[in-house]
Amino acid sequence: MATFMLTCEHPAEVCEALYKEQQEMGTPEVYKGKDFLCSCPYGEHNGWVVVEGETGEAILASLPPLFRSHAKALQIETMQFS
Repeated sequence: MATFMLTCEHPAEVCEALYKEQQEMGTPEVYKGKDFLCSCPYGEHNGWVVVEGETGEAILASLPPLFRSHAKALQIETMQFS
């Protein structure tokens, strides 16, 4: 499995629809148990979550349609600074 940072940069007017879609469709399986970081309450409309999957395309395909239309899956690696 590879590690990906999902981002969902979107305009302010889409926030409510994204939230409603998640409430109606449920939490995507790939998100369960993960911390979802959100800067929307502070004026920068974006969200991030680190997930694991086979490919970025497969992860994006598992997301609800509206979220998927604003999302990117960036493959990442973890490093630790000493």
